[in-house]
Amino acid sequence: MKTNQPIHNSKRLPFCTECSLYGYEGEGYCFNCGKQFENDSSRNTAQCSACGNRTTHPMASFCPACGTRLHVESQLSILGNTMKTFVLAFLLCLTVRASADDVLQVRGRFLTTPCGDTVVLRGVNKMCIYDANDFGIPVIPEIKKTGANVLRIVWDKSGSAKELDRVIQATIDNAMIPMVEMHDATGDWNALPGVVDYWLRTDILAVVKKHSKYILVNVANEPGDFTVSDKTFLSDMMAAITRFRNTGVTAPLILDATGYGQNIDVLLTMASYLTNHDPRHNVMYSVHLYWDPKYFADRENLLMAKLENAVTNNIPLIVGEFT
Repeated sequence: MKTNQPIHNSKRLPFCTECSLYGYEGEGYCFNCGKQFENDSSRNTAQCSACGNRTTHPMASFCPACGTRLHVESQLSILGNTMKTFVLAFLLCLTVRASADDVLQVRGRFLTTPCGDTVVLRGVNKMCIYDANDFGIPVIPEIKKTGANVLRIVWDKSGSAKELDRVIQATIDNAMIPMVEMHDATGDWNALPGVVDYWLRTDILAVVKKHSKYILVNVANEPGDFTVSDKTFLSDMMAAITRFRNTGVTAPLILDATGYGQNIDVLLTMASYLTNHDPRHNVMYSVHLYWDPKYFADRENLLMAKLENAVTNNIPLIVGEFT
């Protein structure tokens, strides 16, 4: 597996101007679109105020030469311009195309805009529902500064439609895609129908449809434990998909794995059936990589094998949480 190494003055990460993605040192072409990386060693560098070292690592918080914290403004210069380009193109696309079906759409294993541009999700989880006074809204502009293009909003059935609307709108106002997840079914498969009931409640459904151009509906966070069978996962998620689509929800649905989000095998096995069941074919699958080595031996090679399986079988898989 490739690992990110400290980048010093004479080295930089290759950058794709087509996808706004970084590659690894020594690579010549973008892994996502095949475009040749640009070769301008002067762009996108952050300089350490203590030792003068420059780094091109896209998410560097500390100088790799001396360990000094880099200024936030310097860090953001690495991703800021490319992120702004993506966001402006994304918003312009959704503004120009105004039909009811202009939502984010899964195509193969990629998420795309209505204009067909690929969206590579890079984001942060924020437990908004537990910030009772302000629902985390003051923090959202700070999250934007990390270069995130998506905010995974932790929510539950105690939240009102008005509060949810405020959080989603604040996310959009800060040029990030709102991915709302419902926390009530965490580890509890029997709670899944009640979670879907909340999503489809008249006032909540109105909020989802209001923001349908931008929203990702993460149906239930980590539903069920490791005892949930593949058959049960398939039948109950099919029922959930049907309920969403029958009420006019067109946005992408994101389905977490069972086993507190860790059971990647159920996603790899059942993804094609669930996608084909959805009349919009607009479903993504999310795994949470809290893999305890006591139960997941040789985690590095195991993960690579599972990811290769997802790529080979054209499964739109994301990592929703990890440690």
